[in-house]
Amino acid sequence: MGLISDYKYNFSAPYYAKSQHCPHAFYVHIGNFQPIVDFEPLYKIYPSSLFSRDRALVLTWDIETYDSRELGNFPQAENDTAQVFMICMMVHWKDDPKPLEQIRLVDVETAPDPRCMIIICGNQTNLLKAFALCWKSLPQTSSLALTILDMIGHL
Repeated sequence: MGLISDYKYNFSAPYYAKSQHCPHAFYVHIGNFQPIVDFEPLYKIYPSSLFSRDRALVLTWDIETYDSRELGNFPQAENDTAQVFMICMMVHWKDDPKPLEQIRLVDVETAPDPRCMIIICGNQTNLLKAFALCWKSLPQTSSLALTILDMIGHL
């Protein structure tokens, strides 16, 4: 963590320098960046939670399935009768349970819900592909995430 001074905002940043998660570009000369060595003076001005909170982005999801064989059968991927009909996702900061975004992927039209974005996918395959695309749009910090995306991509 550090302090910057004399930065310049780049109004004409090329498309690859921007993303939906960070649409602004700043230029700072390395000499204008000073690492913070002693946080004590800053604690008197700003709350300590500003410096101690982990800003990791978290994606949680719940996959809803059913099995048309008969009541009581737990859906398993190897059975063609088992289907995914909904995936609910929530994106939030690690230390803040308030969602930044809530997404519900469904196979058929469903009632609107003002708390979340509903995406109607039409079938199980499109639903799983939409899940992969939503996941892929987040910053990747884990090789596990990339492995799962690769597996879903083969559908």
